[in-house]
Amino acid sequence: MVKFSLPLLLILSCLSLVAKDWPTFGGIFRNHSSNEEGLRTKWNGKEPDILWKIDIGLGYSSVVEHRGKAISQGYENGRNTLFCLDAEKGTVLWKHQYPCKKAPDYFQGGTRATPTVHEDKVYILSHEGDLYALDLENGKVEWSVNVVADLAGERPQWGFAGAPLVVDDKVIVQKGGKKDLWLLWRHRPEVWFGRQVLKVRVMLLHTLGRIIRKLLFSINLA
Repeated sequence: MVKFSLPLLLILSCLSLVAKDWPTFGGIFRNHSSNEEGLRTKWNGKEPDILWKIDIGLGYSSVVEHRGKAISQGYENGRNTLFCLDAEKGTVLWKHQYPCKKAPDYFQGGTRATPTVHEDKVYILSHEGDLYALDLENGKVEWSVNVVADLAGERPQWGFAGAPLVVDDKVIVQKGGKKDLWLLWRHRPEVWFGRQVLKVRVMLLHTLGRIIRKLLFSINLA
């Protein structure tokens, strides 16, 4: 049995303020690599200076950055809160709250998935299956759907934890269940069916020249 915990503080160093956008989990190409030049790689035991910090609650959602806005979500008192902050000053630009259970299960519980920002929209997925599309500038909900209640999905043991993937005009998330449905969403859902074989899937968008390949990697943790 392993217990996990994450710091409750959202912290940005001065390096983040000059970096290129990091709009989803793992960066633009979801490979956890940056092509930013001039990044400091040797710190000689000295931590980066903290420019600002804010308590956003409990959870595992990492921070994304787009057009000078830092975005993440945390859990507190039966609700998840999505925070949009000025990346330079740390001031809250807007917040969106929605009901969600803490749901600890061999760990403290709280939020799971990292938000995804694409152009002028923010997409978030709760571990209970609530999928929201919000306006980046003001946090207004453009549309929402619950992949379990509305689309007969099946919540995994630890909940939905994958950051939504945006390809062209479509948002792709895992619905779960025996038919292993992936949603491709714009104004209404279109569906692609596959077999439920393995427990964990990681979505990676890889660009090579003009070719865009959507790779769905399956990892069996059993």
